[in-house]
Amino acid sequence: MLVKELKELDQITIIYSEGDKKELDKKLHQLKNEYYIFSSDANKCYQLRKRKTPKIERRKNSEKNKYPGVFCKKSRWIAQISINNKNKYLGSFDSEEEANAYRNAYIKEHNLKR
Repeated sequence: MLVKELKELDQITIIYSEGDKKELDKKLHQLKNEYYIFSSDANKCYQLRKRKTPKIERRKNSEKNKYPGVFCKKSRWIAQISINNKNKYLGSFDSEEEANAYRNAYIKEHNLKR
């Protein structure tokens, strides 16, 4: 497998042969948090581009959220609050801590119970 890195473009090009499938899968798995597949073609070539924000690893179902009213959806942290048994969306954030801080500020500003 030939791996060619174009660092000035934050891009990686991977050219592979038919027998390199296991090695290719392993390499793509290693790079998945920092890069996404931009294009692939029939000529056995993948182009990967650097992610602007790192991919957030999903939690296992057995793990509880750190903060109430904050959860992860599609690599973003969502803050919400329940008012009269209806969920009110407060916004999406880059980190779990930011979402919790905004949620707490909203509760304080509107004199709501936690």
